Amino acid sequence: MLHPVKVYDPSGKLKKVISQKILNRRSDEICLNPSLFSKQTKGRKKKVQPI
Repeated sequence: MLHPVKVYDPSGKLKKVISQKILNRRSDEICLNPSLFSKQTKGRKKKVQPI
């Protein structure tokens, strides 16, 4: 069970609340497409050295 998440701006004011329904939908999407979870890298890609 996921609890609702409250997002605050730098000044401390409540910006938005992410509901359980949205969090469950996001977790289902990540299970179906794990590439959404990985962080996209910026800049040059590392070369894979052959063995």
